[in-house]
Amino acid sequence: IVCAYSDVCKQVGENMPRLSEEIGLEISPIIIATLSSAMDLPLAKNRFYRFHPRNQEDTASLANHAFEHELKTISILASDDIYGRDAAQALTQAWEDFGGELVHSIYLDPQMTEEVSNDHILESELADTDTGNEVDAIFVALYQPANKALAQLSQNKKLLFSANYQQEN
Repeated sequence: IVCAYSDVCKQVGENMPRLSEEIGLEISPIIIATLSSAMDLPLAKNRFYRFHPRNQEDTASLANHAFEHELKTISILASDDIYGRDAAQALTQAWEDFGGELVHSIYLDPQMTEEVSNDHILESELADTDTGNEVDAIFVALYQPANKALAQLSQNKKLLFSANYQQEN
């Protein structure tokens, strides 16, 4: 079974033993997660494979890069789902391990359109010239594109993108 996103893969993995038994399979199918990065997937040896970096490795690498470039304060912009919250939690842990300061976090409904996402971001603390200037970088862990808002934010802040962000032209 091939699945892509953390929410779906987690449910499939947790329910696979019961579903396999219900349909009479002696051995549960192998599950391949192509884009899942969440840390709480029900991984099972030789039964569940992931082909995407976990949030833990992704965010540790970004935090290390940021500190090598003397960035000390960060805000988080993430999807309000398992992926985004897990990525934010993993980055917060890595960031604090390096001695950095998390200023604020903003979570967006992954069902928002690009236009609504852009408007929400540009009306948030991230774009506020008073509170936003105390941030060296913004960690972005979104499924939905927000190109207009991110282009504007990048004028005075570094953007650190998770491995899952997909920019549309």
